[in-house]
Amino acid sequence: AGIVSPQGGRLLILADLVEDSLSWPDLGWCRGTHALVVNNVQKAHDPSEWQYSTSRWPGSTTQCNGMKGTQFFTAVSSAHLPSQPDLVYVLGLSNSSSVLARANISDLLDFHWQRVQFWSSGGRWRSYENGALPLLQPLMAWGSTEASLHWHAALKRWVVPDVDDSKVVYLMAADQITGPWERWTIGELPNDIVPQIQNWSVRAMKSHPELASQQCQFVLGMIFEWKGGGIPPAAGLDYFPQLACVEMDLTFFESKAYDI
Repeated sequence: AGIVSPQGGRLLILADLVEDSLSWPDLGWCRGTHALVVNNVQKAHDPSEWQYSTSRWPGSTTQCNGMKGTQFFTAVSSAHLPSQPDLVYVLGLSNSSSVLARANISDLLDFHWQRVQFWSSGGRWRSYENGALPLLQPLMAWGSTEASLHWHAALKRWVVPDVDDSKVVYLMAADQITGPWERWTIGELPNDIVPQIQNWSVRAMKSHPELASQQCQFVLGMIFEWKGGGIPPAAGLDYFPQLACVEMDLTFFESKAYDI
Protein backbone atom coordinates (compact mmCIF):
# COMPACT_ATOMS: atom_id res chain seq x y z
CA ALA A 1 0.00 0.00 0.00
CA GLY A 2 1.16 3.55 -0.58
CA ILE A 3 0.15 7.18 -0.51
CA VAL A 4 1.78 10.49 -1.43
CA SER A 5 1.90 13.44 0.94
CA PRO A 6 -0.57 16.28 0.22
CA GLN A 7 2.27 18.41 -1.18
CA GLY A 8 3.43 15.53 -3.37
CA GLY A 9 7.04 15.58 -2.23
CA ARG A 10 7.11 12.47 -0.04
CA LEU A 11 5.91 8.93 -0.61
CA LEU A 12 4.81 6.46 2.07
CA ILE A 13 4.95 2.73 1.25
CA LEU A 14 3.67 0.10 3.68
CA ALA A 15 4.74 -3.50 3.09
CA ASP A 16 5.87 -6.72 4.71
CA LEU A 17 9.62 -7.08 5.12
CA VAL A 18 10.71 -10.55 4.04
CA GLU A 19 13.99 -12.18 5.06
CA ASP A 20 15.04 -14.21 2.04
CA SER A 21 15.91 -17.88 2.21
CA LEU A 22 17.15 -20.50 -0.24
CA SER A 23 14.02 -22.50 0.55
CA TRP A 24 11.55 -19.68 1.19
CA PRO A 25 8.86 -19.78 2.43
CA ASP A 26 9.80 -22.90 4.43
CA LEU A 27 12.79 -21.18 6.02
CA GLY A 28 11.96 -17.60 5.13
CA TRP A 29 10.52 -15.20 7.65
CA CYS A 30 8.33 -12.14 7.34
CA ARG A 31 9.38 -9.45 9.76
CA GLY A 32 6.15 -7.52 10.09
CA THR A 33 4.89 -4.31 8.54
CA HIS A 34 7.55 -1.76 7.65
CA ALA A 35 7.12 1.80 6.47
CA LEU A 36 9.38 3.08 3.72
CA VAL A 37 9.42 6.85 3.17
CA VAL A 38 10.86 8.34 -0.01
CA ASN A 39 11.80 11.97 0.55
CA ASN A 40 12.69 12.97 -3.03
CA VAL A 41 9.91 11.31 -4.99
CA GLN A 42 9.37 14.33 -7.27
CA LYS A 43 13.05 14.77 -8.12
CA ALA A 44 14.05 11.12 -8.56
CA HIS A 45 13.90 9.83 -12.12
CA ASP A 46 13.60 6.19 -11.01
CA PRO A 47 13.71 4.18 -7.75
CA SER A 48 17.49 3.79 -7.94
CA GLU A 49 17.70 7.51 -7.05
CA TRP A 50 15.33 7.33 -4.07
CA GLN A 51 16.48 8.85 -0.82
CA TYR A 52 14.56 6.83 1.71
CA SER A 53 14.33 5.72 5.31
CA THR A 54 12.52 2.79 6.91
CA SER A 55 10.93 1.91 10.21
CA ARG A 56 9.12 -1.15 11.54
CA TRP A 57 5.48 -0.68 12.50
CA PRO A 58 5.52 -1.53 16.24
CA GLY A 59 3.43 -4.53 17.19
CA SER A 60 3.08 -5.97 13.69
CA THR A 61 3.78 -9.69 13.63
CA THR A 62 2.84 -10.93 10.16
CA GLN A 63 4.00 -14.40 9.21
CA CYS A 64 4.88 -15.39 5.67
CA ASN A 65 1.53 -16.95 4.82
CA GLY A 66 0.03 -13.50 5.27
CA MET A 67 -3.00 -14.66 7.25
CA LYS A 68 -1.60 -14.90 10.78
CA GLY A 69 -0.42 -12.23 13.15
CA THR A 70 -1.23 -8.54 12.68
CA GLN A 71 -0.23 -6.34 9.77
CA PHE A 72 -1.04 -2.85 8.51
CA PHE A 73 -0.23 -2.79 4.80
CA THR A 74 -3.45 -3.94 3.07
CA ALA A 75 -4.51 -0.44 2.00
CA VAL A 76 -4.17 3.23 2.91
CA SER A 77 -6.50 6.10 2.03
CA SER A 78 -7.18 9.73 2.83
CA ALA A 79 -9.95 10.05 5.40
CA HIS A 80 -11.65 12.74 3.26
CA LEU A 81 -12.46 14.87 6.28
CA PRO A 82 -12.32 18.62 5.50
CA SER A 83 -11.67 19.35 9.17
CA GLN A 84 -8.70 16.91 9.21
CA PRO A 85 -7.15 17.01 5.73
CA ASP A 86 -3.98 15.25 6.92
CA LEU A 87 -5.78 12.22 8.35
CA VAL A 88 -5.44 8.82 6.67
CA TYR A 89 -6.90 5.38 7.37
CA VAL A 90 -4.79 2.23 7.16
CA LEU A 91 -6.52 -1.08 6.56
CA GLY A 92 -4.78 -4.10 8.02
CA LEU A 93 -5.30 -7.73 8.88
CA SER A 94 -5.28 -9.55 12.19
CA ASN A 95 -5.79 -13.32 12.17
CA SER A 96 -7.92 -13.24 8.99
CA SER A 97 -10.11 -10.26 10.04
CA SER A 98 -9.79 -6.69 8.84
CA VAL A 99 -8.56 -4.11 11.33
CA LEU A 100 -8.15 -0.34 11.11
CA ALA A 101 -5.67 2.34 12.14
CA ARG A 102 -5.65 6.09 11.64
CA ALA A 103 -3.02 8.82 11.83
CA ASN A 104 -1.96 12.07 10.27
CA ILE A 105 0.12 11.27 7.23
CA SER A 106 2.81 13.63 8.51
CA ASP A 107 3.17 11.44 11.61
CA LEU A 108 3.47 8.29 9.51
CA LEU A 109 6.05 9.95 7.27
CA ASP A 110 8.10 10.87 10.33
CA PHE A 111 7.54 7.51 12.09
CA HIS A 112 5.72 9.02 15.06
CA TRP A 113 4.14 5.69 15.92
CA GLN A 114 2.93 6.82 19.32
CA ARG A 115 0.44 9.10 17.57
CA VAL A 116 -1.22 6.27 15.61
CA GLN A 117 -4.68 5.25 16.83
CA PHE A 118 -6.42 1.90 16.37
CA TRP A 119 -10.10 0.95 16.22
CA SER A 120 -10.29 -1.09 19.40
CA SER A 121 -12.60 -3.19 21.53
CA GLY A 122 -15.62 -1.31 22.79
CA GLY A 123 -15.76 0.78 19.61
CA ARG A 124 -13.11 3.32 20.62
CA TRP A 125 -9.96 4.76 19.06
CA ARG A 126 -6.93 3.95 21.20
CA SER A 127 -3.20 4.55 20.91
CA TYR A 128 -0.43 2.18 21.93
CA GLU A 129 -0.73 1.08 25.55
CA ASN A 130 2.63 0.74 27.25
CA GLY A 131 4.20 0.22 23.85
CA ALA A 132 1.77 -2.56 22.86
CA LEU A 133 -1.15 -2.62 20.47
CA PRO A 134 -4.55 -2.24 22.16
CA LEU A 135 -7.11 -5.02 21.77
CA LEU A 136 -8.22 -4.49 18.18
CA GLN A 137 -11.87 -4.50 17.12
CA PRO A 138 -12.32 -6.38 13.81
CA LEU A 139 -14.11 -4.41 11.11
CA MET A 140 -15.40 -7.55 9.43
CA ALA A 141 -14.63 -11.26 9.33
CA TRP A 142 -12.84 -10.87 6.03
CA GLY A 143 -9.37 -9.86 5.13
CA SER A 144 -6.80 -9.68 2.38
CA THR A 145 -3.15 -8.79 2.41
CA GLU A 146 -3.62 -6.84 -0.85
CA ALA A 147 -6.67 -4.65 -1.47
CA SER A 148 -7.72 -1.02 -1.88
CA LEU A 149 -9.78 1.33 0.24
CA HIS A 150 -11.40 4.51 -0.97
CA TRP A 151 -14.42 6.75 -0.43
CA HIS A 152 -16.87 6.55 -3.34
CA ALA A 153 -18.62 9.92 -3.53
CA ALA A 154 -21.53 8.72 -5.68
CA LEU A 155 -22.30 5.74 -3.46
CA LYS A 156 -21.51 7.76 -0.32
CA ARG A 157 -19.68 4.74 1.02
CA TRP A 158 -16.26 3.35 1.72
CA VAL A 159 -15.58 0.47 -0.66
CA VAL A 160 -13.14 -2.43 -0.68
CA PRO A 161 -13.26 -4.85 -3.66
CA ASP A 162 -12.80 -8.58 -3.24
CA VAL A 163 -12.89 -11.78 -5.29
CA ASP A 164 -13.48 -15.33 -4.07
CA ASP A 165 -12.09 -18.68 -5.21
CA SER A 166 -14.90 -19.10 -7.75
CA LYS A 167 -13.94 -15.71 -9.25
CA VAL A 168 -17.06 -13.90 -8.09
CA VAL A 169 -16.39 -10.19 -7.47
CA TYR A 170 -17.75 -8.40 -4.41
CA LEU A 171 -17.69 -4.94 -2.92
CA MET A 172 -17.34 -4.53 0.81
CA ALA A 173 -19.18 -1.28 1.58
CA ALA A 174 -19.90 0.91 4.60
CA ASP A 175 -21.14 4.47 5.05
CA GLN A 176 -18.89 4.79 8.12
CA ILE A 177 -15.29 3.61 8.06
CA THR A 178 -15.81 1.69 11.30
CA GLY A 179 -18.86 -0.14 9.91
CA PRO A 180 -21.10 -1.94 9.84
CA TRP A 181 -19.79 -3.33 6.55
CA GLU A 182 -21.94 -5.05 3.93
CA ARG A 183 -20.98 -7.42 1.14
CA TRP A 184 -22.45 -6.71 -2.29
CA THR A 185 -22.23 -9.22 -5.10
CA ILE A 186 -21.09 -7.61 -8.36
CA GLY A 187 -20.77 -10.62 -10.68
CA GLU A 188 -18.41 -13.24 -12.05
CA LEU A 189 -15.24 -12.45 -13.96
CA PRO A 190 -15.74 -13.27 -17.67
CA ASN A 191 -14.20 -16.53 -18.81
CA ASP A 192 -12.21 -14.81 -21.54
CA ILE A 193 -10.41 -12.37 -19.24
CA VAL A 194 -7.41 -14.74 -19.36
CA PRO A 195 -6.81 -18.00 -21.28
CA GLN A 196 -7.76 -21.15 -19.35
CA ILE A 197 -9.32 -19.16 -16.53
CA GLN A 198 -9.98 -22.34 -14.53
CA ASN A 199 -6.22 -22.79 -14.10
CA TRP A 200 -5.67 -19.38 -12.51
CA SER A 201 -6.33 -18.04 -9.04
CA VAL A 202 -7.04 -14.33 -8.53
CA ARG A 203 -5.66 -12.05 -5.83
CA ALA A 204 -4.81 -8.41 -5.12
CA MET A 205 -8.19 -7.10 -6.28
CA LYS A 206 -7.98 -3.30 -6.22
CA SER A 207 -10.17 -0.44 -7.40
CA HIS A 208 -8.66 2.34 -9.53
CA PRO A 209 -10.98 5.36 -9.23
CA GLU A 210 -8.52 7.45 -11.25
CA LEU A 211 -9.42 5.29 -14.28
CA ALA A 212 -13.21 5.28 -13.76
CA SER A 213 -15.52 6.87 -16.32
CA GLN A 214 -19.21 7.15 -17.16
CA GLN A 215 -18.93 3.84 -18.97
CA CYS A 216 -16.76 2.07 -16.38
CA GLN A 217 -17.98 3.09 -12.94
CA PHE A 218 -15.34 0.82 -11.43
CA VAL A 219 -12.02 -0.22 -12.91
CA LEU A 220 -10.65 -3.19 -11.01
CA GLY A 221 -7.06 -4.36 -11.14
CA MET A 222 -6.09 -7.89 -10.17
CA ILE A 223 -3.28 -10.43 -10.37
CA PHE A 224 -3.84 -13.87 -11.88
CA GLU A 225 -1.57 -16.58 -10.49
CA TRP A 226 -1.04 -19.78 -12.47
CA LYS A 227 -2.29 -22.82 -10.54
CA GLY A 228 -2.79 -25.28 -13.39
CA GLY A 229 0.46 -27.14 -12.99
CA GLY A 230 2.95 -27.65 -15.76
CA ILE A 231 3.81 -24.79 -18.08
CA PRO A 232 1.58 -21.67 -18.18
CA PRO A 233 0.27 -20.34 -21.53
CA ALA A 234 3.53 -18.39 -21.98
CA ALA A 235 6.81 -19.53 -20.50
CA GLY A 236 7.50 -17.73 -17.22
CA LEU A 237 4.00 -16.20 -17.11
CA ASP A 238 3.10 -17.40 -13.62
CA TYR A 239 1.64 -14.02 -12.65
CA PHE A 240 -0.52 -11.96 -14.98
CA PRO A 241 -1.95 -8.50 -14.18
CA GLN A 242 -5.29 -7.55 -15.69
CA LEU A 243 -7.87 -4.75 -15.57
CA ALA A 244 -11.64 -5.16 -15.69
CA CYS A 245 -14.29 -2.55 -16.45
CA VAL A 246 -17.44 -2.74 -14.31
CA GLU A 247 -20.61 -1.15 -15.67
CA MET A 248 -23.20 -0.64 -12.96
CA ASP A 249 -26.19 1.49 -12.06
CA LEU A 250 -25.00 3.49 -9.08
CA THR A 251 -28.57 4.41 -8.12
CA PHE A 252 -29.56 0.79 -7.57
CA PHE A 253 -26.68 -1.44 -6.72
CA GLU A 254 -27.55 -3.89 -3.99
CA SER A 255 -28.24 -7.55 -4.89
CA LYS A 256 -27.77 -6.99 -8.61
CA ALA A 257 -25.59 -8.63 -11.22
CA TYR A 258 -23.35 -6.28 -13.15
CA ASP A 259 -21.55 -6.47 -16.47
CA ILE A 260 -17.80 -6.90 -16.07
